[in-house]
Amino acid sequence: MAHKVLFIEDDLIFGTLITKGLEKRGLEVCFRDTLDDLLDVIAAFCPDIAVLDLEVGNRNSLECLPSIRANYPSLPILFESSHTGGPGIEQCIRAGVRHYIKKPYEIEELAGYIDRLLPLLPSSDIDCLVFGKFALKISTHDLYWEDGLERHLPMKEFQVLHQLLLKQGETVTRTELLNSIWHNDLAEESLNNILTNLRKIVRKDPRIEIQTIKKTGYKLVINTQ
Repeated sequence: MAHKVLFIEDDLIFGTLITKGLEKRGLEVCFRDTLDDLLDVIAAFCPDIAVLDLEVGNRNSLECLPSIRANYPSLPILFESSHTGGPGIEQCIRAGVRHYIKKPYEIEELAGYIDRLLPLLPSSDIDCLVFGKFALKISTHDLYWEDGLERHLPMKEFQVLHQLLLKQGETVTRTELLNSIWHNDLAEESLNNILTNLRKIVRKDPRIEIQTIKKTGYKLVINTQ
């Protein structure tokens, strides 16, 4: 199966050339020229690696990193940019970018970095988070109960549960959830509805509880007794 590359570049001519070059090397590429709906694109395409232009239109890709990291912490990210100044590179590296490639570059250079990063991908079992008698498949957003499919989770319902599972036993604040999933703090009612739905679902396993931490946030716990 071909490895999948999400490639974000707002220069259509350059982006098309690079896409064709990567495809000739056997990679499956999702090429986009905008950062709009980026999390939805990642959820649908399930890339093995993401290559993002630092500046896409009038937006900076670094602004998307917190939400990407919150929902897809194991996704390797490589940045490209025509900005070659030291401070910009340092900012990207500190933000968790695996590598920073300076434009213009040859397809061989980008392909080389992708080849170097792909072996660092986690094993496929990381795609499944097991909690109690449930298992959440990250790439498909399917929730399993024991050996059978329980239900397919809508995007934002998946994101909330995923974040709670990544910090199982720790408090996830409302602010974290609202900012990383809705990108603002104006979705209080939507978050409340999703938490109500998730509590109804996980109630099937009496050991699992989504606790409310007063005036702070929420915590998913699994009682072992």
